[in-house]
Amino acid sequence: EEWVQAILDKNSSAKKGKCGEIKLKSILKENGFVEVKSWLDFSNQSKCVVSFSSAFNLKKVRKNLGVKIKTKKQNKTLDLIIKVADRIFLLEAKHLNTCGGAQDKQISELIEILSLKENNQKIYYISFLDGNYSNNILSEQACSGKLSTQRAEIKKYLEQNPNSFWLNTAGFKVLFKDL
Repeated sequence: EEWVQAILDKNSSAKKGKCGEIKLKSILKENGFVEVKSWLDFSNQSKCVVSFSSAFNLKKVRKNLGVKIKTKKQNKTLDLIIKVADRIFLLEAKHLNTCGGAQDKQISELIEILSLKENNQKIYYISFLDGNYSNNILSEQACSGKLSTQRAEIKKYLEQNPNSFWLNTAGFKVLFKDL
């Protein structure tokens, strides 16, 4: 019974991830962004978005964009690459409604993204978290324990790295409407 539930949980998370990407691409499209599938199209567009894929795998992204993307998990790919003129935004998206063991791992991944730095000041990292848990982290209410620690780490890395963003849907809309 447990392994069946584990498979269902894994697939549920993957489906939410794809839904999140679709949602973000839709928001970008409303703001004049074009979804591209090739490096040629990526270089020819001033406002575009692309998903990490075989054409945009980690090795090619590092080479073509001159980025390190040095995560602890060496082959960690992110979800989206967003281009605005000469600025590149590398985005990891999660959707969480509750806290717990697996969710803590996902929050840790998002926090690690905030800590990444590049030599090129035109490269930005976005940790996108949607769902009820995002509201808990972003709320200004007093909190304790794990949530307090997570919030403190997020704040620390955002202060250390001005090229990082922690966004929910509302913040994402504002950021890319302003660009």
